[in-house]
Amino acid sequence: MTGAGARSLADLSAVALLDGFRRRAFTPSEALDAMLRRLDEREPEVHAMVATRLDAARDEARAAAAAYRPGAAARPLEGVPFVAKDVLDTADLPTAGGAPWRANHRPAADAEAVRRLRAAGAILVGKTATHQFALGITTVASGPGRASTRNPADPSVVAGGSSGGSAAALAIGAAPLALGTDTAGSIRIPADFCGVAGLRPTFGAVPVDGVLPLAPSLDVVGPMARTIEDLALAQAVLTGDPPPRRDGEPTVRGLRIGIAEQLGAAWATAERRRALRDAAERLAGAGAAIVPLDLPATAGAYDTLGEIVSWEVLPVHRRLGLAPPPGHELDPDVARRLARAANTTEADYGRAQARQEEIAGELRGALRSVDVLLSLSAGSGPVAIEDGGGSDEFRRRVMTCTSPQSIAGLPALALPVGTDARGHPYGVQLTGPPRSEKSLLQTGDAIGRCPTRSSATER
Repeated sequence: MTGAGARSLADLSAVALLDGFRRRAFTPSEALDAMLRRLDEREPEVHAMVATRLDAARDEARAAAAAYRPGAAARPLEGVPFVAKDVLDTADLPTAGGAPWRANHRPAADAEAVRRLRAAGAILVGKTATHQFALGITTVASGPGRASTRNPADPSVVAGGSSGGSAAALAIGAAPLALGTDTAGSIRIPADFCGVAGLRPTFGAVPVDGVLPLAPSLDVVGPMARTIEDLALAQAVLTGDPPPRRDGEPTVRGLRIGIAEQLGAAWATAERRRALRDAAERLAGAGAAIVPLDLPATAGAYDTLGEIVSWEVLPVHRRLGLAPPPGHELDPDVARRLARAANTTEADYGRAQARQEEIAGELRGALRSVDVLLSLSAGSGPVAIEDGGGSDEFRRRVMTCTSPQSIAGLPALALPVGTDARGHPYGVQLTGPPRSEKSLLQTGDAIGRCPTRSSATER
């Protein structure tokens, strides 16, 4: 190969890989081999993957090279590796959903989101770990032969969840693109903890066919990546839109950015509140107007979402026969949540739906007066692996930031902005009106180019 060392290819974005393929600076096989070497190095410690298809991926990478020969036509993601959360069906790999007793469950076809990426030329490397049945925010596992997913930045703490394996795989360089699902924050929380980017699309924007459900009125599937450009590319493929084109540098000048304590800041640690203020100052310095908002109804989003999930999850488990057979047990924190769900009544659900309408109406009303809402993507950093599913206080701190968008069915983008004193990544979140993913991604891309407070002072 020419122009780049094999190890460095594991750190390239999908956009950079496609550019290199087109210039024939390196081949899809060389890029894949670099990522598989990185996976060999880090996977024994991180435990991001639960199943792989390496020989098939290598065959597909070799075949993809033909699309970059003179006169050939490459598809939008030709030769780009990706991984998929183990709640998305794959015809050639099991879909267990984190349950050992489903280890041999082989779907007949790919989930629609997986199919669309593959139809665009992307190469499936394997399936990533999930919190069991996506019912948790740590991706900690229990039982013989199972390993918890660890945070690549600090393996003593969790990667987040429930799409923790997807976030960890991205962070170690096993692939530039990943698929996750998000019901209550399951894309955005691990993105925050692992220092990657994740997009919760508008509810219904990306098909959920072939995805193991959690709470059907809230579930979405969306892309995760290390760069906003890659998210935009994957999202376009998932929604069937044309590949994005950059026309000049993105800017936030003239945007009205709403910010409200009720979007998780009141529950957040002091360190994360400072990060939110810093992000707002960077945006203001780049020409955006910061607009304080009062959103009192969203303060109840965490509890409201919990009741909705509790009412919807048990019928799903009964219909799909997900209960463990003799000799197997649910992960302890999942068993606790399902036990709580059994006590949720139809009246509780009805009251939660009424609050859901109030919260959604408040958020959508706010988004008529501002272009985007800025908030934290998590109110607390990752807990130790030994803490299992995390305490109720931890869950509230984290999910208070992600619940309002889920309840309202709004698109939300989590993007990394820094690292704390312990070396743990943290991020912020952008929320927009329905179907505003393109605008959110452009704003997120611009934030990454805003000068930090220190660099602005130096100038």
